[in-house]
Amino acid sequence: MAGYYVHADKHVLPPPPQQRRSFSNLEVGAAPFSNLPEVAPSPPRAADTDKIACNRGEKRVFGRRGFYISRQRFYLGLALVILVVIAAVVGTAVGVLQHKKGSDAAESPADNPDTQTTDPANETSTADAIWDQSALGVTGWKYNDDKEYSIRLFYQDAEGYLRISSMESVNAEAWSAGTRFVKAKRGTPLAASCHNQSIYDVNKKAMEAHVFYLDENAKLQEYIFEDNDKTGYNGSLNDQNIVPANNTRLASYWPSLVYQNPDDTISEMRYDCPIGASSCWKSKNLDIKGPGPSAPLAEVPRGRWGTESHLYYQRQDGELVNLVFRNDTEQWTTEGLLQQISLPTSAPLGLLATPRNPNGGLLQFLVLYQKSDNRDIFFAWRNAEGWNAPAKDPALSAAMKGTDIACLAPESWTNKMLAYGPEMSRCFFMGTKGKLREVQWKGLEWKDLGFIRSISNGEGE
Repeated sequence: MAGYYVHADKHVLPPPPQQRRSFSNLEVGAAPFSNLPEVAPSPPRAADTDKIACNRGEKRVFGRRGFYISRQRFYLGLALVILVVIAAVVGTAVGVLQHKKGSDAAESPADNPDTQTTDPANETSTADAIWDQSALGVTGWKYNDDKEYSIRLFYQDAEGYLRISSMESVNAEAWSAGTRFVKAKRGTPLAASCHNQSIYDVNKKAMEAHVFYLDENAKLQEYIFEDNDKTGYNGSLNDQNIVPANNTRLASYWPSLVYQNPDDTISEMRYDCPIGASSCWKSKNLDIKGPGPSAPLAEVPRGRWGTESHLYYQRQDGELVNLVFRNDTEQWTTEGLLQQISLPTSAPLGLLATPRNPNGGLLQFLVLYQKSDNRDIFFAWRNAEGWNAPAKDPALSAAMKGTDIACLAPESWTNKMLAYGPEMSRCFFMGTKGKLREVQWKGLEWKDLGFIRSISNGEGE
């Protein structure tokens, strides 16, 4: 018997009862499909309920049930995200370049050297950089048959702490960052000198760098560093309880330290420590006066064997004169005037002493000072023919008004000759705001070595 099919159904069903007829020996077939009753379509499957008719050309992105994103909207959102990322990257890059440009401009040695801050309220020094009103102290020595050398530089930071920076020839003359070691009076004067321990104890060989300053109670103090040590310790001078003039300058060439008293007289502390001595510092008033409580002072060796020294100071009439300490008399005596150089009261003063030739015992002396109406540093020098007239040099131009000036006087003693060569013929002063300048005497002219980046603030105009 022929099967009967319902539309969209796979099962074979018997024909409806009303459509069957029986005849003898005959069987009538099913009615034609056109006469069949209309059958409703099957209900949609569950999976089809998520399908939504879409326009031609649109791609549907299915996520969770009931949510979709058109292809146009998907690409539009992606483009917006890419634009936001590009804008962020470009903005960051521009900011970095601007910061680098500003940093490079601040560090460039070619900065305009004008404009120095003298108002503490406007200070821009960072805590570990040099304060632009700091005094300076420097000392150093040669070793290894004078093939290598070490320099120690002392300064005050903006928080009042003293710091030590070192330079070693074996490290390509790179200056270290300043290491803090003691709190001092704000604006303290500084002086430094050095010696080898063997001159007092043959069993010791270390170098000692001594720095002198005023503490927060305005007492004269000493701090000592051995060789490459950056920690240091207090010196025996601290036991003397010396209170000098509040605005005194300091000058030192070992074993001498010179300062000014409250009555404007000038005194010396000399280290003399024979075996068994209970106290090694000896005090002496030099019976000379400065024009005020902040007279310029500077001390250097008189010859290549460091047993005699020169003291340069400003006399009451403003003239720059010098005393000589002689071993034979152990007394200071007046030597004479320096080309009638008249300094402004409390003018910055530096003094450099360097051998004239490798084998001779005579020195060339250079006096550096600044006038009150000029930012340039002037210098006068003495050789075999006497004192030359004061002159200027491009390397000494555009200093900060009132800057301290410190020149290196290397170690010398009865068994150690003052080293020859420009390596140790250096002076230091403040140039552009926050920047410490370094210059070198080359025998006939000055060489500008730029500013010391590791301790300079780098905020120059």
